[in-house]
Formats: sequence, C-alpha cells, structure tokens
Amino acid sequence: MEDNDFTQTQKEKVRLLSEYRSDFDELLEAAEKLRQRSVEEWPEQFQKQLSDDLWSEEWMIRCEPREYGCIFKHGWYLNDENLEPTNVAEETNGYSGLRLHFNHLIRSEQSFSQGQLTYRLRCPTNVPLRDEFHQLYNSEQWQSKLEPLLDEKGITNKGNKRDYMQKTYDVDQSGLPESYFKTLVVAFKEYLEIADIVDEILDEARVNIKD
Repeated sequence: MEDNDFTQTQKEKVRLLSEYRSDFDELLEAAEKLRQRSVEEWPEQFQKQLSDDLWSEEWMIRCEPREYGCIFKHGWYLNDENLEPTNVAEETNGYSGLRLHFNHLIRSEQSFSQGQLTYRLRCPTNVPLRDEFHQLYNSEQWQSKLEPLLDEKGITNKGNKRDYMQKTYDVDQSGLPESYFKTLVVAFKEYLEIADIVDEILDEARVNIKD
C-alpha cells in the first residue's frame, strides 16, 4: 500500500512539473539575467550595503574580472619581483608573486537560481610562498587559534593549498538582487576576526621565504 502511495505521489509531482515547466523555466531565466547584471555591479552594490565601521582603506576589491568576486586586504597581493604589496593582480603573475583573497561565487548560476552565497578564502597562485603559508596555516600553532573561531561561525576548515575555508549562506530569493549583497555583508563581517589571523600567518610566511 505504501509503495502505491509513493508512486502516486511521484506521478502527481511529475504531472505538475510538466504542467508548469514553462513557468519554471521563465523564472529561472529571469533569475539568471538578474545574476548576470549583478556580476557587473557587485562591487558598487556591495559597498552600498556596508556601514562605515566595517570598511576601511586596508580592504580592496578586485574589480576585473568582476565575476571572480575577490575581496582582499592590503598585503594579501604580493608582486612577483620582491613580494611587496600591490593592488594590481597582473603584478602577482610569475614564479613568486602571491594572490590571497576572499571570494564569493556570484559567477555560479546557483547563487540566484537556488539562493546561495558561497564565501571562501582562496590562494590560486602556485608559488613557494603559498607552500609556506599552507604549512603554517595547518600548523598546531595557528590551528589552535583558527579552529575555535571557525567552529563557532560554522565555517568549514578545508586547509587545502588553494582553498582554506568556506561557508555557504542562504539568500532570500524574494529580495534579489539586494538580498544577495546584504548576505555578502554578513559573510564579510563574519570573517573579519579571522582575517586578522590570516594577516599574521601570511606575514610570518613572507618573512620565512625572504630569509
């Protein structure tokens, strides 16, 4: 009897899907168009939602390419020539320059179609300084400071060379696109205390590499 009820329920759901499929597709298409427009506008829209006490001159946004969604602190982008701070991503290209940043995945269709905002700490440059940072990040010394904070905030501690930590937030789809940027502010604020520790780890790694 239960099997018959289950089958009947599934059939009814499939019938409804078939009946309203064109409406669903139209809604998803609208969400995607809104997302594509928001990719181009996210730096300005994000900063509109920020209060003055959260943002300071030490924080920067990588505006191009905008779909990467990068937010970083002064000193997290280091040039290839002598590992000095830079705001120009192209100066980090090469065999020693480093890019370390938080980024949000607005380039993912799911960000609007499913109401999800993923925010993570990422280092895409494969260089010796990243190896040193990775080793220090995963050391007992720094994990003892990071783990309690990450656990408290529900942030996944990945500890990979490329991806270090990550959290996915629910976004109120009825309020898009503004709700996405409000959620981005929540994520940015939640990671501020963690960013201070990341600062210290990167400073130590940089000194070790230069010695």
